[in-house]
Amino acid sequence: MNTTFTLKASLLAATLAAMPFAHADTMTKAEYKADKIRISAEKCDALAGDAKASCMSAAKLKYGKS
Repeated sequence: MNTTFTLKASLLAATLAAMPFAHADTMTKAEYKADKIRISAEKCDALAGDAKASCMSAAKLKYGKS
């Protein structure tokens, strides 16, 4: 087999294997933190009154948003 062809095929295979990871880091830290707070807040939806306020406060405090 031709060495140039083998090299090109190897580079093509490596490129195709790495493509899914090229766009994996599209979420900013702020967006990630906001999603974490939103998910935690959804867990508080079943509560009411002071318990819900306390749960929301804990969720925000846990992820660094006061």
